[in-house]
Amino acid sequence: HNGELGVGVDSGHMYSPTLVQLPSAALQLSVGAAHDYAFAVQVEFDDLFAENMKVYSWGNNACGELGIGSNTNQRTAQL
Repeated sequence: HNGELGVGVDSGHMYSPTLVQLPSAALQLSVGAAHDYAFAVQVEFDDLFAENMKVYSWGNNACGELGIGSNTNQRTAQL
């Protein structure tokens, strides 16, 4: 209900897996979730070395826990 599903709506309940759209394709992705928010880490590789890493967050942000510079809840992934 605070956007923690990351699918763009505040439906509150989803009963099947749903794809979370990130701004670009991820080559390696880790996702972690808490009660009201979630984070995803995208790592792009150049040969064998990590070249670029991005952290996305979404969900409840009442106290700024998403780290995006505001305290507005986010229904979709934010860089």
